[in-house]
Order: sequence, then C-alpha cells, then structure tokens
Amino acid sequence: MSQWEKRYRGKLLPLQYRAIEDYKLMEGRSLLISAPTSAGKTFCGEMALIRAIRQRQKAIFLVPLKAVAEEKYRLFEDCYGGIGLRVLIGTHDHPENDTDIENGRFDIAVIVYEKFNSLLLTNLDILGQIGTIVIDELQMLEDETRGARLELALAKLLYCDYNPQIVALSAVLGEANDLAEWLGCRLLLEKNRPVELRRGVASDGKFYFRCHNSGDTGEESCPRGENTIDTLFKNIEETVKSNQSVLVFLKSKIDTVNAARKFVKYAGLEPDDKNREYFLSQLGDEENSSLLDNLISLLSCGIAFHNADLTIAQRMAVEEGYRRGYIRAVFATTTLSTGINLPASTVFVEAQKYNFQGYTGKPGLEPLSWGEYESMSGRAGRVGLLDKDIKAGRAVLFASCDLEKSILWDYYIDNRANPLNSRLDTLPVEDIILDLFGSQLVRRPEDINELLSGTFFAARNGRQPKISAAIYAQLIDESFLKRRDDDLAITPLGMAVAVTGLGIGTARKIIRDWDLSRPKTDEEVFFDILDTSAAQNMYLPGVGFGGGAIAPARHLHGGSSLVRNFSTRRDKLTADEIRRVRLAFLLIDWKGGFSALDIENDYRLHLGMMDYLARQMAWLLSSSAAVIKTLDNYSKLPGLLNELAFSVGTGLPSELKDIYDVAGNILHRGEILSLYRKGIIDLKEMLDKGLAIISQHISSETRLNKIEKQFQKIKESKMNTNAHIARIVNSWPKSIEIDGTPVRERFRVRINGQTINLTGKSFKYLCRLAWSRLTRDNGWLYKEDLEQGFNQARYLYRLRQEIGRDFLPGWPLYENNRSGYYRLAVPPDSIKVNVDALRDNPDFEIRQMGGDLKPFMMTG
Repeated sequence: MSQWEKRYRGKLLPLQYRAIEDYKLMEGRSLLISAPTSAGKTFCGEMALIRAIRQRQKAIFLVPLKAVAEEKYRLFEDCYGGIGLRVLIGTHDHPENDTDIENGRFDIAVIVYEKFNSLLLTNLDILGQIGTIVIDELQMLEDETRGARLELALAKLLYCDYNPQIVALSAVLGEANDLAEWLGCRLLLEKNRPVELRRGVASDGKFYFRCHNSGDTGEESCPRGENTIDTLFKNIEETVKSNQSVLVFLKSKIDTVNAARKFVKYAGLEPDDKNREYFLSQLGDEENSSLLDNLISLLSCGIAFHNADLTIAQRMAVEEGYRRGYIRAVFATTTLSTGINLPASTVFVEAQKYNFQGYTGKPGLEPLSWGEYESMSGRAGRVGLLDKDIKAGRAVLFASCDLEKSILWDYYIDNRANPLNSRLDTLPVEDIILDLFGSQLVRRPEDINELLSGTFFAARNGRQPKISAAIYAQLIDESFLKRRDDDLAITPLGMAVAVTGLGIGTARKIIRDWDLSRPKTDEEVFFDILDTSAAQNMYLPGVGFGGGAIAPARHLHGGSSLVRNFSTRRDKLTADEIRRVRLAFLLIDWKGGFSALDIENDYRLHLGMMDYLARQMAWLLSSSAAVIKTLDNYSKLPGLLNELAFSVGTGLPSELKDIYDVAGNILHRGEILSLYRKGIIDLKEMLDKGLAIISQHISSETRLNKIEKQFQKIKESKMNTNAHIARIVNSWPKSIEIDGTPVRERFRVRINGQTINLTGKSFKYLCRLAWSRLTRDNGWLYKEDLEQGFNQARYLYRLRQEIGRDFLPGWPLYENNRSGYYRLAVPPDSIKVNVDALRDNPDFEIRQMGGDLKPFMMTG
C-alpha cells in the first residue's frame, strides 16, 4: 500500500520479515510476538488487520489505555480512513460509537481492554465477523488494574467456537512459551533491536553501560555536576545542544513541571517565534487554566512537561510537537511509558515513583519495577527517530555513589524479565461469575469450572479460582442470577453490573443504601457514589481551604444539604468523608459552569485531573442508572442520573446537551459556556448568533475558519432535514392501530381506521418498527435489529405492498437515514397497540415486544 511505502520507505525490519515468511502472519496464523521496544511489533499487527479486511472480515486492535487508543485511532484514521475504511474507537469517552461497534459497523476498531470485555457480553457473536484481533502490550496481563479484565476477555475468546487470528504483541517476556501455548499461538521471539541501545548508570563523570544487542559492556565520559539535579541538567544540556531528542522520566507530576521550568532557565533557552506560533495554533483557544500559560511558555523554548494534569488536547499537542521536532526535551511521568510512540535518542530515568499506600491511602515512594524501567528505557534509539545520525540510543540512570551504582546495575541492567503472573484472583469471584454468565457462554456452575480451567491463571498456578455453591445461592437470592429449569441465567440486574464493569460490591451498596423514593441533591448523589469501591481511586490533593475548611466558603454558607448533614460533627469527619465532601463540591462547581481557573485555584488541582475526575463520576452515574433501571423500570431516577452524568462529564448545564451533541467536537467547554452566559441555550439560537460570540474568543484564524465551516455544515443539515420533514409529514397517517387479532394466518392492523390483514412476516416488521418508535427516544432501529442478514429492504418493500400502494400513496412507511437505520414514519402519539393480543402471539419476539409496550400503552 502507498501509505505503508510512505511511512516505512518500503522496507521491512527483520522481525516483520520473519513474521511474514517464517510464521505465516499474512496467511492467518496466530502469533505471540515477544520483542524489545522498536523491533517492529506494531506494524506486524497492522499488517494482520489489513489481511483480515482483504478477506472481507473486520479487525480489532486492543490497547490498555485511552491515551494509546486515541493515538492508534488517529494513526489508523489518517492512514486508512481516506481509502474508505471505517475506523472507530471504543473507550468510555466515546459512547457515541458503542452501538456501531456492537453491531459490527466498522472495518477497524481500536478498543481498550475493558471495553472489549464488555463487547463480548453485549454481543459475543460479533466474533463471527472478526478476522483478526491484535492484542497490544500483552504484558499488561500482569497489571493490577487491567490484567484481570483482559484475561477474562481472552478466556472467553479461547473458550467460544469462533476462531479469529490472534496477534499478541508484547515486550520481552520471561518463559513466553507457556503464554503462547495458552493463547494457541506460535511464539516469535526477537531479542535484537534494529537500533542498538546502551542501558546503564552514570556515576562520577562516567556512563557505564551494556549494549542490548551485543551484550558488550563499556563506559564513556559524561558531564558531572555538583549534585544529582545539576548532573541531570548538564547531561540534558549536552544532549540537546548536539541536536538530539530527550525524554526525562521523573517520579511525580510536580517534579516534571518544576524540572522543565528550571532547565529552561539553567540552559538559558529563549522563546522561538516559530515554536510559539505553532503551539498557539494548537492550544491558544483552550479554556484558560493555571498550567496553560506555563506550558506554552516552555513549548516556545522547545521544552515540555507531560503528566496527568494536562488535558487531552495539551498532551496531544506535546506529543505531536515532539514528533514534528518543535520539542527537544520532554519531562514526563509514567504517562508516556506505555504505548505512546515517542522515540528519543537519550532517555534519563529516575528509578522511583509515587504510589498510593494500601493502609493510609497517602502517596509514598517506591522503586520502579524492572518492567517499568524496560518500557521507559526502550523509548531510546527507536526506528523512526528524528535524529537520523544516532547509531545507538542511551538509557541513563544516575547514582550518587558506588553502592547505589551497584544496586541499580544489578536490579535494572543485569536483571531479566520474569514470567508473567495472572491477576485474575484480584477480581471477586462473584464478578467473574456474572461476567461469564453475561457472555452466555456458560449455563451451569460446571461450565464455569471448565472455562476457568482454561484461564492463564489456571495454566500458571495449576489450579483455578474456587467458587462454592454458597456463592451461587447468594447471587440467586440477591437476584443477580436466576434459575431456569436445570440451568442458571443472568438477570437484567446481573447483566447491568457485568456490562458496566461497576463491580458487584458497588452494585450491592447502591441497592442497599439508596432510598429510591427520597430525592437527593446533586452533592448528596456524588457523596454517596464516592463511597463505593469503584470510586476509591478518585482523590484530591490533601490541601485544605481557608481556615481548614473542607469546602470553599460559598458552599459552607450557601445552605448546602451536605454541609448541614455534617455541621454537628465537622471536627470528627474521617479522612475518607473529607475526601468525598471535597470531591462532591468540586464536581458541583465543575458541572455548574465555574471557570476552570477558579476551580483550580479553589481545589489545588489542574484541569487535566479535573476532567479525569469528572469523566469517572459520569461513568459511575450512568452505570448506577443502568443498575437502578433494572430494579424499577418506571423510576425517574435513572433518567435524572443520566442527565447528571452528562452535566458532570462535560462540565456544562444539562440544558446545553443539544448544543454539545452537534458542536462539542469543535467548541471546548469555555466556548460553549460563553454562549450560555449570553443566553444561548438551544441549537437554533447557536446557529443564528453563536458564531459572532465565539469569534470574539478565538485567536487562531485556522480554527475560526474550521468552526465557520462546521457551523455552515450544521445549518445546511438542519435546513435539509426540516425541508424533508415538511414535505413528508403531511402524508403521514393520522393513526396506526396494531390490533394483532389473528385472521386465519394473518394479523389485523388499522391505518386511519381502515382494516388491513398482514402476513406474519410483515406484521412482525411493523411491530418492530412501532416498538422502536415508542420505546426509543429517537425511534431509529438498525436494520439487523429488524432481522439478521441482508433481506430487510425486501421485506420492508413487501410490507409496503401489503398495506397497498394506492392507500396513502404519499406515505413512505419508514424513514431511512442511509446508514442502515429505519424509523416508522408516524409520530409516537399516533400509534396504538393491543398489547394483550401481542402477548398471545405465537412468535416469541412479538410476545416480548408486547410486554415491553404495555407501560407505554398504559401511560399513553
């Protein structure tokens, strides 16, 4: 392909050649590729994706992190979107793609592990359409937060009858044969890197290293400073002055910011007009925040920091600016250590990091693991490096004395990869049970035992997680499972817990503690949800407010119900209660439209972390809504929680949802809020007046032109839609009554009072269209929800013929959005259904629709 020629200059690396010639990658063979960073693993997976598509199948690329998913999505969209392939991304941040991914409306889907596991619950049969699944960063099986869900997904994949090609990509593994055997893959081991890498320790003005490929050891002189930070800066300065790129991994977010600022001053770097112009074009219109000016100032000098406090747009600007050569040194935390493609000539690594301690919950220092060091150091000397004249990359640790040098050398340079360990036992067995029953792969406890015997956990440990009969009995008693003849089946409640990934512990607390009949304020909702196990990783820096207050003064004196509840014992609040109170008020301010800068100043955190916390809360709210809906289908609470989820997830008042849905991809939060403050809250007003208001806030001419074009596109689409509706709405029937009374082998309907008897197939199609019109907000129904296969258009045509072309000749029967969706062309209030007749129909699906429609007929 021409895109491959452009990106890789028509040359295959040794690993890629072996994968094709010796391991039959392009013939559909499954492979586990274990190789050092930069050996060419990712392109092996990419070639396998295209092989599947050429076989008229679909392909999935699995990644561990949202940031990695965003990068891979942009890469594949740029490369393949232009030639007509549909590329989608599947993460919690892109719920708009969920339905399309579940129904296979893609060519390539880039999906994070947890989302893929959820997909196998909602539609395991999607695997029948998949030709290749690429698993990137397979070593994440050992990750404490993601490993268990990845293993569950892979266990289901191996247990089911579908057999897509698996291409697993991993860093160097210890005892990889066992893992390859478990996956049913041939093992392709590559020990050498295309570009040599010298890993070692700098001490007393010398860099002692070992070469990755040759194994040779050596030493060379390097700058020596008065202390560790001075030594680090002297080495960075020497590397940058030789026009080489640098990554510096430090232990904390604040260290990355401070070190970047100090280095600019230390090296006497001056702003560059070209740099400043480029980064202002990328970030000049971002919502103002305390880090933004600082970041742009550093970027103008060719230096950056990269950590979780940056927004997604800021991280992308740093990454792309580095790739384009505007940045010569990036000071980063571990946010850059996994999956993000940023090569460097030299990597400097601080061999420790902060982590939250188990008992106190406070951050404490701990050494980097060997695997973390391997990933960080592997960024050096990669293929595609901007510094073309570099023959070998360098990964440098710093030691202050001979003893420390010896310890670092033994642990990081002489050490080797250990065998991976399974993390499946970190999941509660109840969650494992619901996950497996939710996929419909199992029906009995014996099936669970059989499936678990084939997990990586069982292969590694010679045993499987123990599940007693009492656990099944408890799940049945709590209505997560139900008995069905001699089998067990998951209930809607259990399915909601499994699909959302909420966890059974959190679900139990929601069910037990929430009084669904008592209205709660938004801050009370936040406070309660933050008390669940799923929210324990949400925290704020431990700095208090003025006078030791737990919230800004406006909340303490504003009649807050949460403050009133704690007013009698404010001095006795536990550390966790203080955490929850502070987070609750932060989220109230965020969703209430307070500026990011004000919130940052009040709560001592930065916009990127604020956005992360808000998105986590949005996920918890929507997941809780799904659980509660299964308990009471008529409750208004799920709708209120989903509305609150939108508001907190976007930082916008709920009445701006229509504007956000059409413009959220081109306007950031601050710009949409500027419309809101001018009284613009609906789409029509935004299209009429919004551009003039927004243009006052935009400095980038390029971005302003893009927004103008998008506004015009939205206007034209709205005008076309309104014109189309105006043409056809007058031809719609005034009433449709789905009577359902059997007449011989047909079923009765009445349209505008005229009786028509439809064949069974046509009647079912009409019922399905009416069901969707009544039960779904927009009424649209995907064609394969009408019927699997390719005959939907034919049967819709037959339905129209049976109704009669001479009867209401201008009525199109259905609308078609040209993307495979259909909608019955009548307003919902014109439809009446005899639900009792439907519930007596011999067709199971029609009977089910009758049950679904009963509440609509009762309230309509």
